Amino acid sequence: MPKSILKDMSTETQLATRPQKFAANQNTKILTRVDAPPFHVGRGRKRSPLVSLAYAELLENMNTWFHVNIPFATKKEMTNFATNLYNRSQKDNLSLSRSTAYNEVTKTYDLWILLSR
Repeated sequence: MPKSILKDMSTETQLATRPQKFAANQNTKILTRVDAPPFHVGRGRKRSPLVSLAYAELLENMNTWFHVNIPFATKKEMTNFATNLYNRSQKDNLSLSRSTAYNEVTKTYDLWILLSR
């Protein structure tokens, strides 16, 4: 990922993608060195690992549409998933576009997303 894109992102995303920049792998008297932070950590609510995985994939492939391969049984589930991705993209000064549809055959909701600058 280009450095110019990374510097505009939230500290949380920068730490997840480049922990060495923040000296997260150095020992001190009160810290223990780790190779990487746990993938779905955050303050307050527990973060969804699915959202984190999806967001990481979107970051690697910006400006590409993706279909989310999760069968959302309710519109609320789909909206919550998309909202979590949207909020994360806003922290990083990125734009998230989405398109939704109800699949009559499977009786589930489909979601397509695009992450861009």
